[in-house]
Amino acid sequence: SYDEAATTLGCPIGTVRSRVARARRDLLSFGADDLGDEGLRLAR
Repeated sequence: SYDEAATTLGCPIGTVRSRVARARRDLLSFGADDLGDEGLRLAR
């Protein structure tokens, strides 16, 4: 969970949430640019 990640990393939960959101956005962008028609599918 976000709470567990924040505790493990020693940072605020908001930082974890923003970094995960940024990583998802970057991965989706990577998938669209570099993987062609198949794209990238992320599990939730």
